[in-house]
Amino acid sequence: MRSDDTSAEGKPLSFLLAAVWTLLVGLLVGVAITLTDVAHPGAFVDVVTVALSKVLAYSAILFAILRVHAPESPIRRVLALRRVPVAVVMLALVVGAGLSPASMWLDGVLAKRFPPSVVELEAYARVFDTPSLGKKLALILAVVVVIPVCDELFFRGALFTSLKRGRRAEPVIVATAAYDTLLGGAQPREIASILATVLVLAWIRAATGSVIPSVIARFAFFGVQVTPLVALGHEPAFSPVQRVSGVVLAALSLMAIAWISRSNELVLRARQEDDSQAKEA
Repeated sequence: MRSDDTSAEGKPLSFLLAAVWTLLVGLLVGVAITLTDVAHPGAFVDVVTVALSKVLAYSAILFAILRVHAPESPIRRVLALRRVPVAVVMLALVVGAGLSPASMWLDGVLAKRFPPSVVELEAYARVFDTPSLGKKLALILAVVVVIPVCDELFFRGALFTSLKRGRRAEPVIVATAAYDTLLGGAQPREIASILATVLVLAWIRAATGSVIPSVIARFAFFGVQVTPLVALGHEPAFSPVQRVSGVVLAALSLMAIAWISRSNELVLRARQEDDSQAKEA
């Protein structure tokens, strides 16, 4: 390992330890929500409280990861906050928005096989019971912006960067997607769509060398689902043609991202930083 400050690294992150960090995040989120619920009952169905709990939990675990696995590396580097072309950002936006209708359809199909309980339905109704404009905006901000940023900076940022040291991208893509799905505590009817989506997000992170496009894709993915639900009071309805068109546009956008990633100077520089980190390890 070289002695310059950009290559100084701490303890290598194993897949098992990455799973432990993920479980610790889930534990801290649960503790934070429980303590809040004691003081203010109803925290478990208050998305804003959940979002703030995630911010606190992720911040604590990210600090620990930085201290243990990258004590002298710049935070920006560990989180993979690297510049990419505007075209890649726009394509990532299309990917997230395009996959969302198909994901909703898949959830609906599996819900018939694994129907939600009465308790789950009541909790879901309470989560989106937002009579005032302020609550609607807060809910959209929490679900579409705050929580996706936390998730991506943790899984495609700190974990992905640390796991990439000395490894090929493929197992890291699969591992971070699995951890993401695990932390979400997805019901059986949701696992397939969540896992497929985060696999795509992880591939975008690997292809571009930056967490920014995957963050944008996650914004769009949840924005398509949540914004109409909060604003209009019902889930958006998409025809089969719209769902298929969304998947086709997402696939074409992924192909375009792959093409740009092979030739664009900004992307090549970002990917080289990932690769150089792996070699230094």
